[in-house]
Amino acid sequence: MDINTIELFQTVVEELPLGFVLYSPENKILVVNKKTENFSRVSRDQIIGQTLSVKDKQGTELWFLTQILFPSVAPKMKHISPPGEYPQVVDVSFTSPRLEVRVTTLKLADSLGAAAGYVKLIEDRTRAAVIMESKHEFVSLVSHQLRTPLTAINWTFQLLLKDHLSDNEREIAETGARAAAELVARIDDAVEVAKIEDGRFDYKFASVNLIGILDEVVKRLRLLAGQYGVTIATDWAAEEFIVTADKHKLGVAIANIIDNGVKYSVGGGTVTVKAMKQPDHHTIGLSVHDDGIGIPDGDRVSLFSKFFRAENARKVQPDGNGLGLFIAKNVVDAHGGKIEIDSTLNQGSTFTIFLPTDPKMIPALRDRQ
Repeated sequence: MDINTIELFQTVVEELPLGFVLYSPENKILVVNKKTENFSRVSRDQIIGQTLSVKDKQGTELWFLTQILFPSVAPKMKHISPPGEYPQVVDVSFTSPRLEVRVTTLKLADSLGAAAGYVKLIEDRTRAAVIMESKHEFVSLVSHQLRTPLTAINWTFQLLLKDHLSDNEREIAETGARAAAELVARIDDAVEVAKIEDGRFDYKFASVNLIGILDEVVKRLRLLAGQYGVTIATDWAAEEFIVTADKHKLGVAIANIIDNGVKYSVGGGTVTVKAMKQPDHHTIGLSVHDDGIGIPDGDRVSLFSKFFRAENARKVQPDGNGLGLFIAKNVVDAHGGKIEIDSTLNQGSTFTIFLPTDPKMIPALRDRQ
């Protein structure tokens, strides 16, 4: 790069709220801005013109910038974008003092596509990380402090229901059991969402039979369906449908969709759960059909957003939290799948999950290869 181009870069980036480093393909520092000086605690006069390498900068005042150029040697590094693709995005953590930064690398190419230089954008995320950790600690505390006694309350009601009760007493016990179970479910949803948002929603993938997951979920939800006067019907072949999945988390996603179908069905209706192999032989489809209230056309785009609930859904179930479909979508995406919706207002909805049978289609497993 000529001197005029470098001076122009310097002028443009000086007041950026992000750290900015322009360097050559040989790792020679050409431009840094004021924010980068603050991050590294080194003046630009000591930085510009330096060629950074891991071998000879460790322990020097340029070690911070060296770790920004070579994040793999930083105390802690996490890929946010697929390795090797541009823009490259990684989160880098430092200690003493604590600093959490997101580093985005841009490749500057010449007319032939060859690298003419690189740019690093450094975003300070320390405060956001501390807030996220505090939120996680709070959610964990609430989960432990509330879930345990609520589970005990629920079990107490379940034991009462086994006794000989009058009709009025049984109705009271059933109401209490239902309320306790609903509170436990909401706490679980809040914990799951917190894990998704701070990247701790770790998956344990294994080869599993999808029908086994469906059997467990349907068996558990038939009690709920009975309370709403709804029948859950199943339709799948007597064979194994093998997928690579986190059994628990995929079960949660499927349960959330069936739960919606039950709660928004017309009393006495049917929710039909169907599994089928797709014609491409690389995908398994799982559909949940209900004959309930349907989804307004204008609400479909926001349906999987956190806390979103369609207006007609709020009228039927005022107390919902709008987290179930958000969790389901994140889980299905993490499995390399997708969810499609077919719905007619006041006539019902069909949610169809498509899951790949090839583990290479799962993002987390593909990135490890």
